[in-house]
Amino acid sequence: MEKSRPLALSPVDHVRTLVSQGRLPEAVAYSRIALDQQPDDSMLWFWTGTAQHLQKLLSDALHSFQQALSLDRNPTTLSAVATVLAELQRYPEACELAASALELRPGNPHLLTNLATVLMNLGRLEEALGHFDAALQAQPGLPAALINRGIVLSRLGRHQAALDHNMRAVALLPQVPEVYFNHADTLIALFRYDEALKACERGIALAPRHAELNFKKGLCLAALGRFEAADAALVQARALNPQVIVPFLKELGITPTSLSVPIDAKLVYMEARYKEQMYCYWPHRQAYLEYFNAWMQGEGEAVPQLGQKEFGFQMFSLPLDAKQRLKLARLIGETVRGNAKSYSQPEFQFLLRGTGKLRIGYVSPDFRTHPTGMLTRQIYAMHDRSQFEIYAYSLVDIDANDSVHADIVRGCDVFRRVARLGDVELARLIHEDGIDILIDLAGYTTFSRSELFALRPAPVQLSYVGFVESMGASFIDYVLTDVNVYPSGTKSFWHEQPIRLPHHMLPYDNEIVNTPFAASRRDYGLPESAFVFCCLNNSYKIDAEIFNTWVNILQSVPDSVLWLLDKNEQTRINLQNEAKARDIAPERLIFAPFVNYKEHVSRYQLADLFLDTLWHNAHTTALEALWQGLPLLTREGEVVSARLAASCLKVLGMPELVTQDLADYQAKAIYYAQNPDEYTILREKLKAARYTSPLFNTALTVKHLEYAYQAIWQRHKQGKLPEGFDIPDLSNTLN
Repeated sequence: MEKSRPLALSPVDHVRTLVSQGRLPEAVAYSRIALDQQPDDSMLWFWTGTAQHLQKLLSDALHSFQQALSLDRNPTTLSAVATVLAELQRYPEACELAASALELRPGNPHLLTNLATVLMNLGRLEEALGHFDAALQAQPGLPAALINRGIVLSRLGRHQAALDHNMRAVALLPQVPEVYFNHADTLIALFRYDEALKACERGIALAPRHAELNFKKGLCLAALGRFEAADAALVQARALNPQVIVPFLKELGITPTSLSVPIDAKLVYMEARYKEQMYCYWPHRQAYLEYFNAWMQGEGEAVPQLGQKEFGFQMFSLPLDAKQRLKLARLIGETVRGNAKSYSQPEFQFLLRGTGKLRIGYVSPDFRTHPTGMLTRQIYAMHDRSQFEIYAYSLVDIDANDSVHADIVRGCDVFRRVARLGDVELARLIHEDGIDILIDLAGYTTFSRSELFALRPAPVQLSYVGFVESMGASFIDYVLTDVNVYPSGTKSFWHEQPIRLPHHMLPYDNEIVNTPFAASRRDYGLPESAFVFCCLNNSYKIDAEIFNTWVNILQSVPDSVLWLLDKNEQTRINLQNEAKARDIAPERLIFAPFVNYKEHVSRYQLADLFLDTLWHNAHTTALEALWQGLPLLTREGEVVSARLAASCLKVLGMPELVTQDLADYQAKAIYYAQNPDEYTILREKLKAARYTSPLFNTALTVKHLEYAYQAIWQRHKQGKLPEGFDIPDLSNTLN
């Protein structure tokens, strides 16, 4: 009897078998031949797309899956198309299809996870979390949901919840390296570096060539001060995948022109310590300051990357004296100049125009709802158009629906969106625009472009608003400051030539509403009858020294509370723990949640006294509080970042709120809290002064700016070197 022959596999089954065996190129080659014969077979298109997807041929896979979908609109194929679109970073399209797949098969854990992952990439984190929760309820051990839920919790700043979840994920998926990466990431966010290092090592034992785990290991070792081992891990990670440094650089606000940008363990150590400062985590602060100071004084091993721009802003909140700050700024300036020199751009030549309007160019990443944008919103439109043409160069793409941005655009003669231009291209554009005076509104802050200024596209360049101290740079000729911030005898602390305004250096948008706020204290969780101290400064400005003083004040004023900005869960927990350690009930710290800007500034009216921070005191925040009629108490320091609030108060005619030491600061805070009559007089004085003081006279500030621009341009036309000067009070020249 003849043996029966095995049945021949169908084309779909044959492709599926080849895919299951990992013979992916064969699967694709075979499927192309089969599709010539069966072009309407949706499953053949689907398995072709699967083979292409597994080979990372995303465009081909998308085409195949879309062909399958056109023939049979089912949840599996919808999900496959959504997955490929997400990998192509076409998230809105992916979201629509992933949601459609879930509608056809509600409650399916894989489809829930797929949609949640897309939502996560769209930044819709709360929605993503809800879908991951539903997926894990249906299938508790689903790997993709377990891994990505931890990521979402971390991005939401819920680090304790993320830690609990990631510990569960490690228990359920002990052989999956990614769960150890997430676990280490959360432990690093909680500054538990020893435990994070152990998590990295467990993951690396499973996957020695896992670049991200090796990089995290390097971060942990650096934060622990184990520099040699950290450098080895960082080098290993970058050798495995050069792209591994990109998230770290983004966190620093650095957009590298090359992935070869140097990063060593000492830089990582400094960044780790500063991040702790941002979250009010102070156990390592003293060691950090000693390390920083030792290097600045030339002791011990030098940190070669302390000339990076990010340290320019970080130094504001550190107890570094003016000489140290200038030294650091000059290091940064030299680094920037070296970067610009590497572009090999020939020096620009300038033709001196004899007549015509002065062309002023403002450069900033912050023409938006941001302290710089909100301070300067009015000035662009207020410039005298018979004398000036106003250009603006926006270094960041900004949402056109941002009302501050829209007002600034309308206030300029020419507004250029230049985020996608390189430094050389932008410098050439500015030169072609014929800008006479170029103004840096960012300095060494996030998304600034200091190398642009080092290329010198304009004949005169100055620094204003965004970076209040010296930039220490040869490519910045002048700095706009004021007589209080830059008192006589401090020229040795500056590299630039000072132009001193007669009143306060910062403009203010005096069209911001400051009429009585309709909300009550109860609406914000504040006690109706207690004295409310507040400090709505950013958390990185708070240190243990000022916090100790605040605790002393709270202990001396029973039932009083301290109202702080609610930056994130971890900062809140850290400050509450610091309060408990000092025998203050954590409930006496009340945290103000994020609200829209109009509501934010109005709610200042609910507090009684603003308690300023020390080394980096209230700047924009001081102006906001004072404009809303809230008295502010400050200690005037030596360095500029510790003098701006005092400058505001002196211009307002309220020097009684300026103290010279913390003992006086503490005594005055207690005095006003315990003497309601004197406090009432103080508050009423402020409410009246804000309408008559030059502090909030934006038109006068613009007059002073214009005087400065014309004076320095005349000096330039005469061929003279930059030289500082004081601007006379032009109050009598206003109409």
